[in-house]
Amino acid sequence: MSDITHSDLKVALENRYSPPFWSFATEVKDRSGFEWTRSADAVAFGLYESRGHEIHIFECKANRADFLAELRDVDKSIAMASNADRFWIVAPKGVVKKEELPANWGLMLVSRNKKGELKTRIQKQAPLLGDGKSNIRRGFCASMLIRYRRRMEKLEKDVVPRSEVKNKERAALERGREYERMRVDSERRRYDDLNNVVNEFQKASGISLSTYADGEKLGKDVRLIRGLKTSPEHWYSRLDAIRGQLNDVCGKISEAQEGVKQIKEPGEGNASE
Repeated sequence: MSDITHSDLKVALENRYSPPFWSFATEVKDRSGFEWTRSADAVAFGLYESRGHEIHIFECKANRADFLAELRDVDKSIAMASNADRFWIVAPKGVVKKEELPANWGLMLVSRNKKGELKTRIQKQAPLLGDGKSNIRRGFCASMLIRYRRRMEKLEKDVVPRSEVKNKERAALERGREYERMRVDSERRRYDDLNNVVNEFQKASGISLSTYADGEKLGKDVRLIRGLKTSPEHWYSRLDAIRGQLNDVCGKISEAQEGVKQIKEPGEGNASE
């Protein structure tokens, strides 16, 4: 069973028959006022003469039972199709068998792509009805225009007024400017703090950083000087460690001297030999 609903079918049609080439409306009755007897799920009207100003009427069938009911009551479709240049059945795949369609009906399939977007595909092209020029009734035309008007009124309510958009744009722009001012002020304070540190260092050391070529050597010199300012206990510990190392070296030298003494010179030996 397809997960595509009756509403999905109309949304897919609206995506396909969109401005500027088409005007699209749903639930269009066969006449205006309270005297209507039938309605079409959707109607698309071509806005350009190059496209023939064609009127397409659509019946949406989300399940097979609904489609079979349509076939049992074709008078409804015939009556509505008399106002159209082309008549379509719109359904998910598997709901309609192409061979079941009357000869003058088209079939458009609706499916979802991998992103979940609704897509339409013509399974059977809807032929032009009659001589290709629909004999549109004034009542149906009035009903179609009413649906277009109501749709535009709904869109106008849903769309944010232009003045409000402008106000929001100005507010967002001002927030952006304020953020940029705060960022620049922060960077300026940071620069001033660093500049003060540099000036104090140059004044106390007599070294101009702008002319001192070897920054690495300067850093090592400063580190060495800072090391000289450590406590006497630190240097006593360092010297004591060095003394211990020297004692170890002296001991090893003495051991080596004793070993040398025990080595006999060539030609030496016992007198009896």
